Amino acid sequence: MAGFGETRNYVGVMGVSYFLKSVFEKGKEFKFLIVLNEHAFFDPTCASIIKTFQGFLNMWKIELLD
Repeated sequence: MAGFGETRNYVGVMGVSYFLKSVFEKGKEFKFLIVLNEHAFFDPTCASIIKTFQGFLNMWKIELLD
C-alpha cells in the first residue's frame, strides 16, 4: 500500500485509491496497522512518528465520520 513519503507515480496512487474505496464500501469496521521504522523511536523529537500519525489522520475527513 502506498505510504506517505512514497514516490509512487499517479497510476499507482489511483490504483490504491480505487482499492481502498472498494474496501470501505463493503466494510463497517476497520483496524489499521501503522508500521514505523525502528530508527523513529531513537529520535528524541519523535518528528517522524508525529509526521506519520498526522499523515494518517489527514487522510480522513474527520467531520464526516460518525
